[in-house]
Amino acid sequence: MLKGFLGCRTILIIVRVQETTVLADYHQFIVFSRNGAGDEGHVPEGCGDGLVVVNKAILKVLTGTSYGEVGVRLELHNGEPELPAPGWTEVSDTSFHLRKGPLEIGTLMGGPEPDSLDLAFAGPGWYRIRVAASGRDDGPRGGPVPPGGPHERFVIAVWAGPRAPAVTHRGSDRTGRAFRGEPLAPKLDEAVEGPARVAFRDLLHLLRTGAGAASAATGRIDRTTAVAVPPERMSEWLANPDFWAGWLGGGGGSTDLRGGWSSHLDTTDSLKIVGEMMRGPAAVHTSWNYERLTTPSAADPFPRREPLLPSASQVDIDWAPGGTGTLVSVRHRDVPQVLTACLEDLWHYYLARLAGLGEAGAFSQLPW
Repeated sequence: MLKGFLGCRTILIIVRVQETTVLADYHQFIVFSRNGAGDEGHVPEGCGDGLVVVNKAILKVLTGTSYGEVGVRLELHNGEPELPAPGWTEVSDTSFHLRKGPLEIGTLMGGPEPDSLDLAFAGPGWYRIRVAASGRDDGPRGGPVPPGGPHERFVIAVWAGPRAPAVTHRGSDRTGRAFRGEPLAPKLDEAVEGPARVAFRDLLHLLRTGAGAASAATGRIDRTTAVAVPPERMSEWLANPDFWAGWLGGGGGSTDLRGGWSSHLDTTDSLKIVGEMMRGPAAVHTSWNYERLTTPSAADPFPRREPLLPSASQVDIDWAPGGTGTLVSVRHRDVPQVLTACLEDLWHYYLARLAGLGEAGAFSQLPW
């Protein structure tokens, strides 16, 4: 199809279209040119507006999928098209000057796709590139492509046009907010976060001074909360060791194939929660201990991980339909008595954070 006129009105048409998939790797895929060499040809750093990052040779598109296929529709236009439908929640325009083509999509580690459409249909010169995204919060994070194609989809629309400032037309998904460093969920009430902040500080002090290991008496903690998600979603969350890492601390995840998991609490001595998980249909049981790296000495020159409690405590969590979502119950038993008050406040916070995830779709920031 060609550009045409009807009276004095320009008819905007799509010159060519290609529907394809591309492998997202490290939360990105790439639009490559032959412009750059050396540093100029490196993938641009940073996260731009949360969707697109560009330098003189490469355009980087940020994905919700960490590793896996995403759907891409490539469109060549004879002029600036209308904005896509509202379901495309992320839309950004940028200018790109092509000195040497072609201009092709590809993967971070694999380079240009061999069958990619050449986006530089008018040869060298200035182009406007519009990237639109949908489903970045919902798509799979790896694994096989579901029936019907990837949940996460992109449109890359290109037309020849003079250099112009970058424009972010839309930017509302959680993935983009995370790339931009924005809070993903509102702060929890200070009545919850304040005591948890103090309890966290006191817990680390007690563990590092050996108080937990010296406590013979044990206590038990029982708490219940309502979370506004269906029980099936709760099963997906709590049966996943990687979920626990983000829920309780600042990283970690599965440590082996037997249900081992960890959640990092502090980087000073790599202190973390560790456990081994067993899963049921609507319940999870896990052991619960703390570990840190030893400080090298003349007698013990190599750092190693050491448990901070002589025996692990035990945590049982079960869930069932309740109200408009799910009731979650926690029983933490065999807790050293000296740590019980700290963990009472921390479990109050952990469950409030879980409830906040159900409402906002993302965890609030840790208060410590």
